[in-house]
Amino acid sequence: TDHAPHTIEEKSLPFELCPSGIASVEVAPLLLLDLAMKDFIPLSTVVKLLSRGPATLLNLRRWGCIGRGCIASFTFVDFHTETRLEDAVHESKAKSIPYRGTVRGSICVTMVRGRVVYYQGELYKPRAIPLTEVSKI
Repeated sequence: TDHAPHTIEEKSLPFELCPSGIASVEVAPLLLLDLAMKDFIPLSTVVKLLSRGPATLLNLRRWGCIGRGCIASFTFVDFHTETRLEDAVHESKAKSIPYRGTVRGSICVTMVRGRVVYYQGELYKPRAIPLTEVSKI
């Protein structure tokens, strides 16, 4: 994924001047969940890719897990609804993604460190913590 914080104007520049990257960090979970719902990949793989995998890469032992001593960060998904990908990007400066169409599933709630940060379309920005401090939590 790439957060690709570029405006539409920047991405419309000629190829040699256009900043690289595709805004996809907001839609990656939806794309992966859709693949799982279509039986292309197991749901357990999606969970690993979006939770334990990144935590392991960043050496964050208490993140991306469920159990005593783990940091309470979860995403709740509704598998019975669809999400239009063009409407999925809210926070990226780009406000545009190359993905089109709908995917099965939608993100209902996201909790970070036990606090709701996203609820049915509304984003509640948590207090920012530098990555160097996250590993100490």
